[in-house]
Parts: sequence; C-alpha cells; structure tokens
Amino acid sequence: MFKPLLAATADVALLKFPYYATPKIDGIRCLIMRDGAVTRSLKPIPNEHIRTILSSPVLVGLDGEILTFTDGKRDDFNTVQSKVMRKDGEPEFKLVAFDKFSEPDEAYSKRIIDMAAIYHSNMSPLLPDTITSLEELDAYEQRCVDEEGWEGVMLRKPNSIYKFGRSTTREGILLKVKRFSDDEAVILGTVEQMENGNEATVNALGHTERSSHKAGMIPKGTLGALACEWQGVRFELGTGFSQAQRDQLWAERDSLIGLKVTFKFQGVGTHGAPRFPVFLGIRRDI
Repeated sequence: MFKPLLAATADVALLKFPYYATPKIDGIRCLIMRDGAVTRSLKPIPNEHIRTILSSPVLVGLDGEILTFTDGKRDDFNTVQSKVMRKDGEPEFKLVAFDKFSEPDEAYSKRIIDMAAIYHSNMSPLLPDTITSLEELDAYEQRCVDEEGWEGVMLRKPNSIYKFGRSTTREGILLKVKRFSDDEAVILGTVEQMENGNEATVNALGHTERSSHKAGMIPKGTLGALACEWQGVRFELGTGFSQAQRDQLWAERDSLIGLKVTFKFQGVGTHGAPRFPVFLGIRRDI
C-alpha cells in the first residue's frame, strides 16, 4: 500500500557519513499520482489552478513541496497553505521536487538523476549536496537556516530506497536535522490579548513598571495566545504570530477549537510543557 516517505529525527550519535543533504522545505507536500496531484494525506490538491498544472503526465511519480510566491518573493508557510487550500485563484507557484516514488527500489542517487532529467516550467528539482562530516553538516545547516531561511536539513543515504511510510532513525532512509523540535498540539481555546492600563510607576532601579491588577487590564480585541494541549499537558502558545494573524485567528476563534497547531520549541520544561513554544501554523485537513 502506497504511503509517502516520512522522515525520522536524526540522532547525531548514530550518523554515519557520507549523506546527501537538502534544505527542509516548508511548503505543502505534494505527490504526483497517475490521477493527479495529491497532498501528503493523498487527497487532491484543493487549488484547481495548481492541481491542473501539476497533473501533467511528465510529472507523474514526483514527490516534493509546493511553494507559492508574491511578486517573485517566497511566501511563508501560512500564506502557502492559504493559497493552496483555496479552490479558486491562480497563485504563482513551484513544485520543488526532491524524490521520485515511482522507482522505490532504486537507490536515491539514481532516482534524483531521473528526477533531474524531467523538465516542466512549474517544477524545480532539489538536488543534494554531499556531506562527509559533522562539521560540514553544521556549516550546511547554518547556511540553509540562517542565510536561506529554510526550516532545517534533510539527510539521505545515497543508496537508500523510497520507503512507503516513515523511516526510522536507525534505518536512516530519510532524516531531519533541526535546531528546534516541532510538533502539533490540539487547540482548546483562545486567550484575548490585554493591554496593561494600570498606572506606571518607577521602581528603585529607575525602571518603569506597572502592576498586573486585573481591573487595569484592557481587552484589545485580538488574539493573545492559543490555549493548547500537547502530550497531556496544557500550555499557552503566544509568540510567533504577525498582527494580521492575531486579528484573523481571533475573528475565527470559535472554529479553531479541536484543530491542530504546529509549533516549534526548545526541549521540555520541568512540568512537561514545551519550552519557548513558537507558532508555525495551523494544519488544515488537506
């Protein structure tokens, strides 16, 4: 039964170089089947314009991520998701292809040669760099994340197959390397952003401070945080939003409950809650 290949998180202690490395693309996963372009969950790509263009026979068998653009500039994940999920509209887009699932038993090194030989104006092949040491991996990750703005790095063995399902860390068929961990939490509710209207005072160090007395807190009519549950632990996710996202999510607050939100974080605190959680996006069912 076909399933898209999914990555395991890399364990640095288990890495056995060399690897082929590519940036971790933060778009919408897309696979080109014989009956058209589908998402990771094997549902048709919602946007008719994108789906029609990517349903070209020459692209059948490709696995990649859809990126969208505004005036030639790459969109962030939430904008990509919004454009791809909308049925109408003709967004500027590219399929960044990174594998060929129609040749699952061929080595990755062979699959990417076949992938690179395919030409389509809305497809760009993502070809790997060879990484031979941890030092090279660190430098490559820094370039991908800090200079190019990608999520992280993906690693593959040159001779790895295309597994139908998730790779394991020990298999090393597909590994992801990220400074932050990311995961999904369930949205339980929303918290309104408040403005502190309490009187400002000057403390002993000469710094202005305000009390947090509830009577002086003024509702701002926008999102302050998402109340979430993750691995049985409740926490609030309040950073990583643009003002436009805060306003939009607050307007949609009644429809958010039960949806999954993707966030990144740095480890787990003493009470089991994620440390420094940052909003990445809400995963719609596509």
